[in-house]
Amino acid sequence: MSQTPTLELWQTEWCPASRRVRQRLTELGLSYTIHQVPVHGRLASS
Repeated sequence: MSQTPTLELWQTEWCPASRRVRQRLTELGLSYTIHQVPVHGRLASS
């Protein structure tokens, strides 16, 4: 029996590229699992 691959997206809410990927995956009707990338110290202010 073949298994459907699972898409996993490592992302941040504030990242425009992450937002575009989420939007496109939704448009394509693909299911995916979101993992939030932790924001640390000075990286958050970049």
